[in-house]
Amino acid sequence: MKRRNLSIRTRTTVSQQLPKDYQEKLVTFRAYCKKKITEKKIRPEHITNMDEVPLTFDIPVNRTVEKTGTSTVSVRTTGNEKSSFTVVLACQANGQKLPPMIIFKRKTLPKENFPAGVVIKASPKGWMDEEKMSEWLREIYVKRPGGFFHTAPSLLIYDSMRAHITDAVKKQVKQTNSELAVIPGGLTKELQPLDIGVNRAFKARLRAVWEQWMTEGEHTFTKPVFTAQK
Repeated sequence: MKRRNLSIRTRTTVSQQLPKDYQEKLVTFRAYCKKKITEKKIRPEHITNMDEVPLTFDIPVNRTVEKTGTSTVSVRTTGNEKSSFTVVLACQANGQKLPPMIIFKRKTLPKENFPAGVVIKASPKGWMDEEKMSEWLREIYVKRPGGFFHTAPSLLIYDSMRAHITDAVKKQVKQTNSELAVIPGGLTKELQPLDIGVNRAFKARLRAVWEQWMTEGEHTFTKPVFTAQK
């Protein structure tokens, strides 16, 4: 590397900035959750954390080898780094994982064979909105073990994304005999269990699978050619 004047270059990202009063908000949020769990006698299997993971069909590596001092470093991709989709993950305090929901950026559902236990949705924007949030509550959250008949008090924890906190969504959550704990803005890296312990491992595993696929050979797609008949 030194002989060839090469070095390992790493892509840098801007991390989430904590608000000035974050310590006070941390204490308040944790106290609220503890109070609800104690008052309602909520068991670990009825404490659920949900989070969305935005992804793209290209997962460029963060590190590459380039000439030392080069100001611009190119990373090879398949050209689909702007084609995005969302994976909705959820887990419970007892370690139980709920089925993931994948929201593709399209108007209709893709005609592919997907693994069992994965809920597939389509949305023009490719991310969570009020409609998809309602579907997640109805098709995944309510169907969790022990959650169908709403007999046990529950606690649902997620961030303050707009689709999470509409009046319709809050009402739907309430109808499931669940208390809602909304993580204050800017504090997900401190209070979001999935963000702290699951999402990073999920992305790392996904990257490993993607890199294996990329190194297996040339992956190209030929555009269909139509010929007009006389």
